[in-house]
Amino acid sequence: MSKYLRTIDLAKALNLSPSTVSRALNDHYSISAETKKRVADYAKKVGYQKNINAARLIGQKTFTIGVLLPEITSYFFSTVTRGIREALEPAGYDMIIVQSSERFTREVHNIEYLSSIRVDGIIFSPTLETQSFGHLDIIMKNKIPFVNIDRGLPGFNCHQVLSDDEFGAYQAVQHLIDVGCKKIAHIAGPANASNSNNRVKGYKRALQANNIPVDESLITRSDFRISNSMQTVRDIFDRKELPDGIFAVNDEMALGCLYVARQKGIRIPEQLAVVGFDDEIYCQYHNPSLSTVRNPIYEMGKTAAQLCLDQIDDPEYSPEKFQTRIFKPELIIRASSKRGNIRHYV
Repeated sequence: MSKYLRTIDLAKALNLSPSTVSRALNDHYSISAETKKRVADYAKKVGYQKNINAARLIGQKTFTIGVLLPEITSYFFSTVTRGIREALEPAGYDMIIVQSSERFTREVHNIEYLSSIRVDGIIFSPTLETQSFGHLDIIMKNKIPFVNIDRGLPGFNCHQVLSDDEFGAYQAVQHLIDVGCKKIAHIAGPANASNSNNRVKGYKRALQANNIPVDESLITRSDFRISNSMQTVRDIFDRKELPDGIFAVNDEMALGCLYVARQKGIRIPEQLAVVGFDDEIYCQYHNPSLSTVRNPIYEMGKTAAQLCLDQIDDPEYSPEKFQTRIFKPELIIRASSKRGNIRHYV
């Protein structure tokens, strides 16, 4: 069990009062330079670390933001985290990152944990299992500044930072239609994820806008991860009649499609055009490079952090000031769908 040294321990060793040691460590004007040096040298020798949390709590602030995400290893959420950090550091705030691992019970525990350590605000994205928001009452009752990011919280009154997923999906499918695709499959995400469902809406809207009937059998569900959903991809390629275009809910599923197509000798993009979503860093270096929809992920993270800081800085912050910031994604056309004459969509 760890036992951090306290100022009282230093005081006993140096035969000084705890208040003298505390003032010396804080460079107080009333303490002589000789005593300050004596205390500082001994503190360094024995490995004393100042209790920042205790000092901050005296002022009723911890200068710490809790960041609760479903995962932290994916490109999307790691980039969100980078954006959050870039906004918090100049304001003098640290962050504590916790992940729910897509488990609702873990999310509930983490919300209780972050509130118990008195973070000054929470930036949050729900799990795929989250269907109710009663566990967030502790945030509302304690008026903890709170911002939701990426996956919407329908009916919950808070700041939200989202992507226009429907618009991004519409761009992707319209592009596939423009390069000649007639039978376009969609590998969707989980049915209980708002961003996944919005991409399904965009897929259907693009088909309908071009008088192409929506065939529900061409829509299959995944859990965003190719490690768990590879069979979903293989099932598409095992059909008697193959699609000539695939729009995948994210880049990971899209690359799974390219992998199976290569195994089966299907030419990309001549026989099959593929578009993903998110523009992960590897997309441009894959062979063939992957067409995708780029989300301004970094900017979304920065915006979420700034909205959290705005609430902290305004003691009179009220629900009437809550905002939903929606970012527009951008279609990036690469080799996996590049046929004939194409145009860029805005």
